[in-house]
Amino acid sequence: MLSRTVPALLLAACSGVQALQNASPFVMFSSDSSRPNPIASQQIASEQHLSSQLVQEFARCDDHLYILLAQSGLRSEDVRDASSMPKLSKRIATLQAAQGQVAEIPNVLGGIDALSVANKGANECIENHLGLRSDKDEAGWGDRELVGNYITMPRLPYDLTVTKTASEREKMLKDTELPDEYISTRLSKLDKAGKSYTLIYTSRSAGSSSPTTEHVDLPYEMDDPYPSALHTDLKRDLDHHRKQAHSAREKGSDNKHNNTDNTQTDFGLFEKYQFLTPALFMGLSVTILLLLILYVGLTAIAGLEVSYAAFSKDMGPQAQNKGKQ
Repeated sequence: MLSRTVPALLLAACSGVQALQNASPFVMFSSDSSRPNPIASQQIASEQHLSSQLVQEFARCDDHLYILLAQSGLRSEDVRDASSMPKLSKRIATLQAAQGQVAEIPNVLGGIDALSVANKGANECIENHLGLRSDKDEAGWGDRELVGNYITMPRLPYDLTVTKTASEREKMLKDTELPDEYISTRLSKLDKAGKSYTLIYTSRSAGSSSPTTEHVDLPYEMDDPYPSALHTDLKRDLDHHRKQAHSAREKGSDNKHNNTDNTQTDFGLFEKYQFLTPALFMGLSVTILLLLILYVGLTAIAGLEVSYAAFSKDMGPQAQNKGKQ
């Protein structure tokens, strides 16, 4: 029983995670509800697994349009939250209601390199075509004359990474002619023209056209490894003398008219004479004091005077006792 409970708890914990570190969202759906989707919805998937599945899908070599969108700064909550991208969310809900297969993966570990996947997919078949379009080129949205499997990568003119605050990000997502409106308008044109397509919407990886960039966790370092009160006392004021010399030069320039050539007149003893440090001064003071004490002691001993009569036999204690008898 326990072996079944633990995986269930882990799965529930994973489902509650909105976004993982170094993860990007992934959405794939087709305008044709009868077209099978090779990728199933799940919470977490690896970039290698999804990339291989996309290349296999491109290898079908049928007459179909694949629109591969890589949005910089896209998050999983942007796609899943109807308030952020309402038109895209409504389109996905409509397809799901019509039994259309929609693949939603909130967390793709590593992020998909869209350009690399598109290049590999274009090389799978002779009739595969790859179109790299700018944001002003409407041909990237299905206005094409080529027949065959066509993989296009329209460049989205909006970068969500430039926003600094949550309010700026929300405004960019909701404003007219920004990501949601931009994508929905062009998909609606394809729907009206009766063109079948498959939309693949994901986040642009850190290297954009470069291979997937992995984030390396740096070792943890303390902000203040030593207490500030400790290393404050150990700091040396190396700029003190430079400041004093600079102020002295300024004073010296002001006192030129007073015939004052010595720019260190107002300095203290230990600032004026660099060789006389406080430690050396204290050592000399203690040495002089000890020598003075030694001199006084030797002088006192040398000044003692004892008469020679004190060592005479007649003046000794025995002679005095005999005299009393």
